[in-house]
Amino acid sequence: DKGTLLRAMLTSQGIEPYVTLIGMNGRYNASDRVAVNSRFDHFIVAVVVPPDVTLPSYAEPAILQDPTLGRLLFIDVTNDLNSIGSMSPALAGERAFVAAPNNGHLVTTPGWNSNAHRIESALRLNLSPSGAVVYERRTSHFGGFAEEVRAAQRVSLVEREKFVKQTLRLLWIGADISDYKAEVETGEGASVEEIKWRLAEPPTIEREKKILIFPRARTGFSCVSLTDRKTPVVYAHPMFLSIDTDVTTLPPDTRLPDAKS
Repeated sequence: DKGTLLRAMLTSQGIEPYVTLIGMNGRYNASDRVAVNSRFDHFIVAVVVPPDVTLPSYAEPAILQDPTLGRLLFIDVTNDLNSIGSMSPALAGERAFVAAPNNGHLVTTPGWNSNAHRIESALRLNLSPSGAVVYERRTSHFGGFAEEVRAAQRVSLVEREKFVKQTLRLLWIGADISDYKAEVETGEGASVEEIKWRLAEPPTIEREKKILIFPRARTGFSCVSLTDRKTPVVYAHPMFLSIDTDVTTLPPDTRLPDAKS
């Protein structure tokens, strides 16, 4: 088992790893008083982080500050779609049993927050005097979103590229796509996609003749209509969307809005 091998490797280096049992079949509320092992069907590793070790900020979604064991870094080596330092949505926020010698106890795993599962998109708009605009977009997926992208890439990198381009053409009618690049896993555990396209004219709000600075901002998430809806919209996990837009080479007669608008 990969978890057993990881524990052996860490132990040989003087690092304390603990077997951690967790359930993947729903959001269980395991009892602190009644021992029921049927609640757990998966094995991950909780690694004790020495006090003098500083971990990078991108590992925070997988770190728990335990009152008796100190900092624990949870690693699921059986899920190769997930990066070390990330928590899969299936495991985040779950009750788990850390089997520490003479101190085994239940904990709630970290990572059940929007920062752990997010999309960061940087969009660069290059406007020309003729009205044409070139868009360059870099999208970084973290946590559950990164797993979804990698799962699609595992099936076929070519099909994933086709899907991204087809989706873009549906949203940006007339887009001339010139470039697409993908990085399956960065050093920070993100799955990154970059794409570049050109439009003869930028999308505008016709009535006011304003250029959209955050165009298609909500396309990172699945959205449903709330009209006449009587039941809540439930997503698979908390999520966060960040968009940074940089507009360059503005025409001389462009008027920027004031801060209040």
